[in-house]
Amino acid sequence: MPIQLTINDGDDAAFLACAERLLARDVAATRPACVYITRLDNWFGDRWYGFRGKVSGIAGFHTKAGSDQFIVPPFVPERVLAETYFEADANGGYHPTKAPKPLAIYQKSHDNFARWLDRFTESGILFWYSGNSASQDTASGMLYVHTPSVTDGWYLSVRREHGEWRFHSGIRITKSEFEEFRV
Repeated sequence: MPIQLTINDGDDAAFLACAERLLARDVAATRPACVYITRLDNWFGDRWYGFRGKVSGIAGFHTKAGSDQFIVPPFVPERVLAETYFEADANGGYHPTKAPKPLAIYQKSHDNFARWLDRFTESGILFWYSGNSASQDTASGMLYVHTPSVTDGWYLSVRREHGEWRFHSGIRITKSEFEEFRV
């Protein structure tokens, strides 16, 4: 079964279709053992890409550009509208099941510094996207992949212009890549 994003009240179908195709591209390329999908309450900015946490509540730390290590970003549970977990099956598809660990948890910021992807999953994709995109003119998605052969990620921000989603900014994803997968 292919992984599909569920259209919920407040979600824009065109944005979700594009996000789903981008996710499918990376799942097909890396064939991870599991996929986490997190629907957040609203748009989130590029500062979340590589964000590790804060020290003393003020100094934010990010993974250095070009690093092959990521930490699960510390989104607070109140921002999470849904979290879905999929496991690979023997037929090459994915089926939803209960996640062994939640992504968004209550914790002190410095505790997040121990949530490296390689400690969280040996082979997985973690994907976050903004919910409530139907009523907003901005939407975003972010993906981290960690397998024995690759650790990578990207961040995408789009804006609605004249009724269509257009590339606004990206980290490790280009406008042409977005256009290839846009509805």
